[in-house]
This record gives sequence, C-alpha cells and structure tokens, in this order.
Amino acid sequence: AVCWAGLEKGNEANNFELIPQKILTSEMIKFAVQRCALIDKLDPKLITKELAELAVSTKPKTFKFVPLNLQSEKLVNIALNSNGTYNFYKLSVDHLKNPQLRNKKILRKILLKNIGYSLDTLSEEEFMMIFGGKEGSGFIDKLLEQGSIEQIVKNIPEKFIQKRHRKKIKEKDPVYGYPYLGDEDKTLDSTLKYIDIPRLEGGEIEEFE
Repeated sequence: AVCWAGLEKGNEANNFELIPQKILTSEMIKFAVQRCALIDKLDPKLITKELAELAVSTKPKTFKFVPLNLQSEKLVNIALNSNGTYNFYKLSVDHLKNPQLRNKKILRKILLKNIGYSLDTLSEEEFMMIFGGKEGSGFIDKLLEQGSIEQIVKNIPEKFIQKRHRKKIKEKDPVYGYPYLGDEDKTLDSTLKYIDIPRLEGGEIEEFE
C-alpha cells in the first residue's frame, strides 16, 4: 500500500526505484511505465513486448532501452506516431541499437519525421545510403517540402546538396540558406553579415529588418 501511494501520489520515477524487488508486482511495473515510460529503471529481463510498446508510445526515446530482440519496425512506427505525454522526446537515429534496423527505409522514415535528431551519429556509409544518387536527391526534396531548411543546412553534407536544392533553400529561408547565397545576393548578404548566425542557429533571435 505504501509503494502504491508513492507511485500514485509521489515522484513516480524516484519512488519506483525504491520499491523492494521482492514486492514489485507486474501491475506496479505497468503503472510506472504507463505514467513515465520507466523501462530504463527495469532489469532488461522484465521488459516484455507489451511494456516496450507502452513505453515507446509514451516517450519515443526510450526505444534505446528496449532489448535488441524486442526492437522492430513496428516499434519504430509506434515511436514515430506517438502522441504520448512525453512525445517531445523524439525517436532519434542513434536510438537504433539493432544494426538490422539501421536500413535505408527506417532511417529515412525517422529523418522525414524530424531530420534534426542526431544526424551526426550516421556513418559515412549510411549517409551515402540515404542521400547518395538520384533517389537520395529526391529524398532531400521531400525533406525540403517539409520546411526542414535549418536542419538540412546544418546536418546534410554539402556534397549532397544540388543546384536545385540550393535554389529552394534560398527561396524558402534566406537566413538558414546563408551558406548557399550566390554573388547575385549582394543586398541580402550585406544584411546577413550583421546577424549573429551561431545564436540564430540556437533557435533564439529577436526580429530584425
């Protein structure tokens, strides 16, 4: 009764860890996972398929704590479609610990949902797999349609950005398209040199003319 009171009325995350293993029930575990996605506090042997799906739908980034044998494309889709309480913790490409899941289809699916999450964890081979060739160029077009200009400029190697991409980037967002400005953009260029670009990339800047 004391343990249940601690879970229901106290700090679930802290109190869950204090419950003695010998009286920890499956109901308590499910309650804690449903409320706070606490599979990172569990012995991996106690994590079931049901608990994994429950945790990932609540907080997508808990995917990285799911045992490899339970990680699947279905679980990736649950994470990407999550509307849970903690859904601002997005699934990232670096959460995919199972090498079999790091394929073009799944990596592209994650990037389409939010390109900004840990692209720096991709290997050179994975970058080529995702962005290389004509098909990869078309994928960048898809990303641009979603308005992910800032993240494309910051995270996709320049060698993958073609002329048509540069044009779209400059048209949609001249500020984040700054590296791609040409000589014809003299007026804009002279304005941008007074802008604190690093601070802008941090996401906060006052409006300017």
